[in-house]
Amino acid sequence: MAGSTSASEYRAEPKKHEVEEKLRHAEESGRRPNTMVEVYGPDDLRIHAYSKAGIGAYCLTGPESGCAYHGSAPLDLGPNLDPAGAIAKEEGGISRLFRSAR
Repeated sequence: MAGSTSASEYRAEPKKHEVEEKLRHAEESGRRPNTMVEVYGPDDLRIHAYSKAGIGAYCLTGPESGCAYHGSAPLDLGPNLDPAGAIAKEEGGISRLFRSAR
């Protein structure tokens, strides 16, 4: 899920079949399932990454809700303010952006 810092809240609302697929994949690959939210900051031209343990419908508000902040990476979307679309089009998605920012 991706959003903008101008949003009043960051909410992940996967569909039932998406939750089932993600849980099945995590179990089959021996991994712990997590929900990741990317938030684009048009003022600082950065993408910020947050996560929460588990897969489900969550409102990610901060550490008090079990949400962890993983840092940010530069990302200039120019006039395109669709962070979800821009990240999806990037080869390697958000993982590639964060690896290159280190």
